Amino acid sequence: ESIAQIIASSLHSGKINETTKNLLNETQAKAEAMKAQEEELRQNMEELAATQEQMERRNKELEDIQKRFEQEKILIDTLLQHTEDRVYFKDKEGRYLRVSRSVVDKFHKNQESEVLGKSDFELDNVESAKATQADDRKILRNQESVIETEHTEPLDDGGTAWFYATKRPLKDASGESVGIVGISRDITRQKLIETELQKRDSWLNHFFRSKSESFVVINQYG
Repeated sequence: ESIAQIIASSLHSGKINETTKNLLNETQAKAEAMKAQEEELRQNMEELAATQEQMERRNKELEDIQKRFEQEKILIDTLLQHTEDRVYFKDKEGRYLRVSRSVVDKFHKNQESEVLGKSDFELDNVESAKATQADDRKILRNQESVIETEHTEPLDDGGTAWFYATKRPLKDASGESVGIVGISRDITRQKLIETELQKRDSWLNHFFRSKSESFVVINQYG
C-alpha cells in the first residue's frame, strides 16, 4: 500500500470519527431538550391538575351559595306573600326593590312586578309621596331608625286607617347605606277600640258628674 493511500485512509477515518462525534453530541442535546420538555410538561400537568381541583372546589362553593340563596329567596318570598304587614325595601332613589303582598294591595296592583322599580310618586298621590320621600331622606341623611311611629292613611270609603311604622337604613355587607327597609302594621282595629272605650269613659264620667245621687258599683258577686 502506498503512502498516499495510507494518508487518504487516515483522513477518511478522521472525518468519520468527527461526524460520529457530532452526531452523538447532537443526539445528546436533543435528548436533554426532550427531557427538559418532559419536565416542563409534567409541571404543566401538575399545575393543570391543581387548577382543576381549585375550580372544582370553587364550583362546589358556588353551588352551595346558590342553594342557600334559593332557600333564602323562598323564605323571603313566603314571608312577603303571606304577612299582613306592609314590608318593603327601597333603593336610595326611593324605588321599590321588594314589597309584600299588602303593599301591592295598597297601591291597587295585581302583581309585585307592577310595583318594583317605581317610586311613591308613580304609585301614590303627590301629597303622600312627598311626605314619604321627606321621611326616607331624613333617615338616610341622619343614619337613624324610626321606630313605631303612628300615622294615618285615608281609605277609599272615606274612613281612616292607622298604622305603626318602623323604618331604618338598608345597608350592604360593607355597612354602607343603600336604601330603606320598612314595615307598617295596621292598628286600625285597636285604635277604634281605644276610641270607643274613651267615648264610653267620657260618657260615664259625664253621667256621674251630672247626678247628685250617690252610686255604688258592684260586681256580679256583690
